[in-house]
Amino acid sequence: MFDPHLSLLRVYTAWIKQTLFAWPTHCRDFGKYQEHRAVLELHECGLQALTEKAMDAAEKIASAASYKLLDELDRILLLKFSLKHASLISGHAEAFLPEQLISRQVIGFLAWKLPRDPSYLSGLCNSLILYILTDEAEITLLREWRKRGIEMLQLALETQTLRPEQIQQNEKGTRLSSSPWSVLISDLTSWWWGNIDIRVKRERFWKMLEAGVISLMLLRYGADLDVMVQHSDQEPCTAFEAYLNLVFGVPHDTSHESLYLRVLGDFLAAGASRPSLAAPQPVRVPLSAYWKQLPQSCTVITVTIGY
Repeated sequence: MFDPHLSLLRVYTAWIKQTLFAWPTHCRDFGKYQEHRAVLELHECGLQALTEKAMDAAEKIASAASYKLLDELDRILLLKFSLKHASLISGHAEAFLPEQLISRQVIGFLAWKLPRDPSYLSGLCNSLILYILTDEAEITLLREWRKRGIEMLQLALETQTLRPEQIQQNEKGTRLSSSPWSVLISDLTSWWWGNIDIRVKRERFWKMLEAGVISLMLLRYGADLDVMVQHSDQEPCTAFEAYLNLVFGVPHDTSHESLYLRVLGDFLAAGASRPSLAAPQPVRVPLSAYWKQLPQSCTVITVTIGY
C-alpha cells in the first residue's frame, strides 16, 4: 500500500545522501544548528531542516520500516561528516541526529532504537540527563519541561549507560561544580518545606517517582546518597536527608504513601543509613521526628526495613 509519508522519508534521506553541504555547520545549542556563511553571519541550517522533515515523516508513520530508514539516515549523516561532505565547526557528528531526536521528542524511534543500541547516547554531553527533561542544562521553576521528557529519561536510563554523576561542562567547556544527579535531586526535593508547597515542583516530583527515575539512578547507577543539596536559605543537607524532609508533605492516601516508601526503600537498598540522631543535623526538622510522625501505614514498613 502506498504511504506518502514513507515516500517522503525516502526522498529526504536520498536528498541528504546526494547533497554536498558546503557551508560549515555551527551547533548553537543542544539539537540546534545554524550555517556559518561569514564572520558573525549565521543562517538556517539546510542539513538540519531536511533532517527535521525526515524525522517528522518517520514519526507520522511510526512503523519499523520508517525507523529503519531513519536509522539508515543516521549512518548516512555520520558518513557525510567523516567524508567532509558536511562539516561541523562546533558540536560532534555522533550527536547531530540523537540531540534532534530528543529535542523534538521523537519517542517512537527512540523506543525502537535505544534497546537495540545500548551505547547510542554515549557520545552526547555530560548534561544529557538534564537536556532530556528541558532545553537547558539546568532545572528551574520557570523553565518548562518537555512534555515527554520524563518518559524519554526513563527509557534512556533503562536502556543506555548514562553518567548522572559526571561533572557538567558549560558551552565553553569549563567544568561546573554540579552533576546532573545533584541538580536534579536538589530541584525535586525542593517542593515542600514547612508550609511552602510549590505545585509545579510537587507534580514533577511524583511523576519522576512514578516513572522510577530516582530508583534507577540509585540502584542502577549508584547515585551519590551523600551529595550535598542546598535549598535557598536552608542549611545544606545530603540527598537522602533532603528526601526524608519531604515526609510531612506526603499526601495522606495509600498510593502516595506507598510510592514514597517504595523509593525510600530504594535509598536504603542503595546504601543509605538512618542518620545519627545523636549528632547535630543540618536539617531544621529533627530527624527523630520522622520516625515518630510517619503515617501508620508507613510505620509498619519502617519496622520491616529495620527502623
